[in-house]
Amino acid sequence: MAGLAAAHRLASANRDVVVFEAGASLGGVVGSVVADGFRFERSAHTILAGSATFRHVVDELGLSPRLERANPAAKTRWLWHRGKLRALPSKPLELLTTNLLSWKAKRVLLSEPFRAFVPPHHDADEPTFGAFLDERIGREASRLFAGAFVRGIHAAELDELGARSAFPGLWELAVLHKSILRGVAARSFTRREPLPGPDLSRNALVSFPNGLQELVDAFTRHLGDRVRTRTSVIGIERFDLRWLVRTSDGLSTIADDVVVATPAPIAALLLASALERDQLATIRSVQHASVTLVGLGFAPNTLAALPRGFGYLVPPTEDGRASPAPRALGTIFFTNLFPHRAPQGASSVASFYRGTDVEHLEDSALARLAEQDLSLAIAAPVPRAAVVHVERWNEVIPRHSPGSADRVAAIRRTLRESARGLHVAGAWVDGVSVENVLSSGRSAADRILEEKGERS
Repeated sequence: MAGLAAAHRLASANRDVVVFEAGASLGGVVGSVVADGFRFERSAHTILAGSATFRHVVDELGLSPRLERANPAAKTRWLWHRGKLRALPSKPLELLTTNLLSWKAKRVLLSEPFRAFVPPHHDADEPTFGAFLDERIGREASRLFAGAFVRGIHAAELDELGARSAFPGLWELAVLHKSILRGVAARSFTRREPLPGPDLSRNALVSFPNGLQELVDAFTRHLGDRVRTRTSVIGIERFDLRWLVRTSDGLSTIADDVVVATPAPIAALLLASALERDQLATIRSVQHASVTLVGLGFAPNTLAALPRGFGYLVPPTEDGRASPAPRALGTIFFTNLFPHRAPQGASSVASFYRGTDVEHLEDSALARLAEQDLSLAIAAPVPRAAVVHVERWNEVIPRHSPGSADRVAAIRRTLRESARGLHVAGAWVDGVSVENVLSSGRSAADRILEEKGERS
């Protein structure tokens, strides 16, 4: 998606662009599939309406009229805690009444705005996200709430991620306002430029009637014959003041600028002639999480009513408890969000698993596990799914460990100073969300246009 965003931006500025895609189709992990009337997403299911780059790209592609808001009634998010699903607090007052936290934890959490955050000295190591949140909101709240979120989005644990590297926006709020909660409150009152397209709450969740595949298809239409699928880049070399791009079809292309929007291991191979040995080792050392997604489609009127809401997450605090917990990192109650993605009266859910936990299971066994987890979560029998869709993504979510933001900045600085015209973009560079990845590619294109004095 980063490469598509970069190519779209450059093509829109009338630059001569070619996209090399090793696979048979575009979009990376993003896309949708249809099976027996059920529409499943291959990875991301929704995007925040306040995602500015996403909204601008969608508008430029002519998709704004196609934006579809998820059912507002499905806003409740659940947490598996002590043997059952419990609603996550959605308002400050609910923090006082929730039974998810002890009174001691509530006092620590509510005191956060009155304890000034002191960022570490610039020479100090970057704290983990866990250490940062433990200090700000207390260990109990951080492990319960943030621990579940990080598992569900990053398939990682709190102490595997860097506070500033993985969550730069939250870190910036804490530094600027001396408090996370004060910063979040201030941001909510900040007047922001309206986004193109329909007037939507920035906290609303959106997609398209035919799923996020519509975004991939729109990129594909816009780029047209600029795309060469089933074509791997096997080498990038300096050619006079330009770059020679060698591809698997035996052809070569000469370019002024190249955006390397690949996963980190491939980027390390392609940048071998441009970076120092230690920087290449840094890229190769980026750890990735593997995720398995199990979509279940249930025939009409066969599944007990799902709890009203978006879905549930399982925090790390549930590991090792005497009572059984779902093996899934989380589950989305998808037909609560978009009922028409399944036949009339049918239901569908999507459960996420850490890939290493279920890699030994065949698809049929995975389906049984997902059904058992759902039964445990909703406290009701679950029938066999009529349709099962499994996606196994190996080493797909890069972990932004402590210090990774500084290491990426150093790599970009080296490219700018010693390998002008080479740029990096993608999830390992700027973040794992669809918004992060689109912004990463678009920013790379903007840097190219700025250097050429062509950015509008």
